[in-house]
Amino acid sequence: MRHPDIRMFALPIMTVFAICIIYSIAALAQPKLVPFSNHPKEVHAVVPSATAQPAAVATPTAAAPAGPSITLIAQNILFDKSTLTAKAGPLTIILENKDNGTPHNLQVFQGKDPTGKSMGLTDIAAGPVTQTLSLNLTAGTYYYHCDVHPTTMTGILTVT
Repeated sequence: MRHPDIRMFALPIMTVFAICIIYSIAALAQPKLVPFSNHPKEVHAVVPSATAQPAAVATPTAAAPAGPSITLIAQNILFDKSTLTAKAGPLTIILENKDNGTPHNLQVFQGKDPTGKSMGLTDIAAGPVTQTLSLNLTAGTYYYHCDVHPTTMTGILTVT
């Protein structure tokens, strides 16, 4: 009994292999939502929703800050402060990302957790970089976190 020539199978196998590679490259190029925990808001950390409308816009550091300012440092995948206080009215939060090559941002929510209304956010940017977030807040409690690291980089802002 004669064995079939391996060359007879080479072209179909190579074709399937090439299609798999092309499909894999195309699939990997698409952004994916990656949950960081079981909290549904944390899925939005990687790819922001097209319908999300931030209440504030990140402004370049050269712009004059609105009202008093607070500096928050992101380093070693942590914020340097887990509590902040401010007076009601205009406020600028300066985010200094000191983690070289690590992306961070700042998002502020009304209330004590990320289920509240988003009051504003900065872009996700790899450090080192400095960004500002201008807000106009009423008295109350506000939760803040990094959308990329929402379980380790969190805090509470109390506005009086």
